[in-house]
Amino acid sequence: MDALPLEEKTGLSFASQNKGVMHAIGHDGHTSILLGTVYQLYQYKSRLKGTVRCIFQPDEEADGAAQKMIEEAY
Repeated sequence: MDALPLEEKTGLSFASQNKGVMHAIGHDGHTSILLGTVYQLYQYKSRLKGTVRCIFQPDEEADGAAQKMIEEAY
């Protein structure tokens, strides 16, 4: 989804291949959790009423980012 401006020096096989940026926090976990939730909701869509919105919040580390995302969505 996004990366932080950090140089990854772990040497791990799954380390960032892009110089100067890395996924230093739980985006991959958050992505998996949301996609798993979407999958489960889809399995029960005939039982649900209304609209379900599943979103990723960009720039969640910044103050006011959630409010900006909400304003841009509506």
